[in-house]
Amino acid sequence: MGLKNHLTLDDYLFLLTEFVVDSKNVEDNKTKITCIYQKIIELDCLKSKVQRTLIKEWAANNKILSKENVFMSPSELSHITIDGFSSKNRVYVGNCQYKDKILDLLALMGVTIITEDRISTDYEEKEETKELKDILFGKLSPLALIAAGEQTDEVTYRTKKNSIQELLYNTHFYHCSNIRLTYGEDYDFIVKTTFSNKNEFYYTGNLRPANVEPLLTPLCKYLNIKGKERELFILFIEDFDGIRQNLRDKGYNTDLLETETYAESGTIQTTFSYTPSETEQERNLITGFKGEIIVFEKFKEMGYTPKCPSISSENDYDRRIEMNGKVYYCKINYEKYDISFTTKKGTEVFVEVKATTGKKERQTNMPISYNELSMIEQCNDNNHRRYLLARVFGVGQTIQDIYLFDAYLLGDTTLMDTL
Repeated sequence: MGLKNHLTLDDYLFLLTEFVVDSKNVEDNKTKITCIYQKIIELDCLKSKVQRTLIKEWAANNKILSKENVFMSPSELSHITIDGFSSKNRVYVGNCQYKDKILDLLALMGVTIITEDRISTDYEEKEETKELKDILFGKLSPLALIAAGEQTDEVTYRTKKNSIQELLYNTHFYHCSNIRLTYGEDYDFIVKTTFSNKNEFYYTGNLRPANVEPLLTPLCKYLNIKGKERELFILFIEDFDGIRQNLRDKGYNTDLLETETYAESGTIQTTFSYTPSETEQERNLITGFKGEIIVFEKFKEMGYTPKCPSISSENDYDRRIEMNGKVYYCKINYEKYDISFTTKKGTEVFVEVKATTGKKERQTNMPISYNELSMIEQCNDNNHRRYLLARVFGVGQTIQDIYLFDAYLLGDTTLMDTL
């Protein structure tokens, strides 16, 4: 093909044809294939009846790339809009920025498109529960304030309150022993811990923040508070005073908040009723101490001089921990961080340690408390402070995997300054 300033649909289809015979460079050509799909969309070919016919005719006699790096007839390929399914013969599209239009293009080529509408859900031992709904009713006032926004008046607040109250009346939560998604192929399914469909929300396991966290985004969408997952999480885990303080810190007019509950919603519980057993509490405490010790010693190896409030003395401790031939006397720490140290440049670093005995392959989530979020905000306002989250996997095993996350409040320039 000679050099051209502007490529046409014919040119792009020709390039797709050439990629089939270039079997040695499939990996290198993946990005180019995605780019060509995007260019075809940008040319508005999907809006032209003539060009749509041209694409359809080309696809009937040619092959496109699958996720297995094999070129196949489009009619043999499928595209599933929900991640997690492992079936073969899935079409490769890469990270195409035109999510809806790429589906139209693939369908036009003859690819089978499987959307949420074709996904069937199997709920085992499904039982409607009231606790989450009661919690939300009990937090109706702060919910309405979040929906009204930071700069609002009483009229807007009241309007939002009535709207959310109506939504909550029509909301249903279900506990299930198992949630399974499929699209008709028995061998290919996804096991989920949570799932949502319009005003219905399903979850598995004990009712605790970590298990409910995946429902935050669909709940926010349903309650018309999109992007407020963080605030909703605080509503679930904090009492009224903690919620008020959090909203005040964010600039909401907390004078509008009402403290009354609603009798018609049933017995109001402002926090999750899940209470760990003494054995589990003890296990979690020991795991937490061990995680802090692991990270503490790691920073020492790196040449820092860390301080860990949990590591105390023989005369003042809650638990005696033996690790790697050493004895540590640990006590419960009430600070907003687990470890601190100062760098050579004078930056104060605060570290929150999240430890688990589990393997990283089994990781599902990492809940963040309000105290930790407030610490992120405090450090965000000071150029000489940083707040890090350390995730430790495999506590109690021979080798641990340690991941360090730089935590900051995303602002207009934060990401630019970081990158």
